[in-house]
Amino acid sequence: MSTALMPRPPFVDPDHYEVVDGVRVELPPMAARETSIASRLLRVLGTYTASQRLGEVVVEMLYQIDAARNLQRRPDVSFVSASTWPLDTEAPTDAAWAIVPDIAIEIVSPTSAWNEIETRVRDYFRGGTRQVWVVSPRHQLVYVFETQTRVRIFSRDDTLTGDPVVPGFALPLAELFLAPPAP
Repeated sequence: MSTALMPRPPFVDPDHYEVVDGVRVELPPMAARETSIASRLLRVLGTYTASQRLGEVVVEMLYQIDAARNLQRRPDVSFVSASTWPLDTEAPTDAAWAIVPDIAIEIVSPTSAWNEIETRVRDYFRGGTRQVWVVSPRHQLVYVFETQTRVRIFSRDDTLTGDPVVPGFALPLAELFLAPPAP
């Protein structure tokens, strides 16, 4: 198993990484807009799931997606249902949580490549994730992958729903994307 490190630009936090096929890959931090959107999702989705006792919403948690491949992914935001991890049980102290989130949310940054997003979506579903949300701040769209090939697309004028994974959750996307994009 290789533990080779990729060259690190000066802005990368060495503790902010994923492991892909046994290789540690350091991740750049999210930009301000993407961090703000992740924070809004954490607040709104987290408040709803906590009030309904459905599970926990976390940001930038490292998950052991596939132990055999030594694949660990760190979605920007994620939801772990109470049926996956009981509400009265503390998360482990290991670096990576040895479960797969029920919803993995990736926020597309200006440096994201679509083929990398597709790979992440595939990895999450192979690991057992039930939904993947890909948030595009630039285009003010949310892609909700129900399977690797079945996707619903929500625009700024739509209301994002969490059914069936987060029953009853609804978020008008105008509240997530605060201002229309500049022309």
